[in-house]
Amino acid sequence: MADFKKGTYSAIDFRFEVENLAAINKRFDVLAQKGADFKIPFSLISQDFYRSNKKLFTLKGAGLYQDLAPSTKAQKQREIGQVYPILVGQTRKLSKSVLGPRNPGSVNFIGSKSLVLGSTIEYGIFHQSDQPRRTLPQRKFVFIDGGPADRSGDSSIAGRRERWINMVDDYLFQITTGELN
Repeated sequence: MADFKKGTYSAIDFRFEVENLAAINKRFDVLAQKGADFKIPFSLISQDFYRSNKKLFTLKGAGLYQDLAPSTKAQKQREIGQVYPILVGQTRKLSKSVLGPRNPGSVNFIGSKSLVLGSTIEYGIFHQSDQPRRTLPQRKFVFIDGGPADRSGDSSIAGRRERWINMVDDYLFQITTGELN
């Protein structure tokens, strides 16, 4: 009987054998080699990012953002002929930059161990920033999921984190099981 307080216990002796050790070692070698390169799941995540961003730029109302002030709505209607989606302006530079990997202003780097997605459009930082603000409300357009301010209830946005984790999990599973060679 074990008495852990006194530091005494008896061990049970057991043995096990691995019948096909060479095959198991081969799988570990494949996992070590391919598991170090995440370009495949990162490419899938990138595709999902651009596909699901389309929802942000087709909203017919405020969606997950604080709505525009009435005066801003009137000005936007006069200048570009539409109020919504909120983040679509006259040049459409910001929206285009996060709707396709080869669009002007798009940041899309897929490395073996890193993925960088975003926009180089200079005024985008004002929407992204967590800094306190007086006039321009925060309207993030690059994020993993909708976050606490997400009122859209849209699974293409809110479900990103889970989908992306599943893409990496599926990739690792396929490597370990030999489904991906």
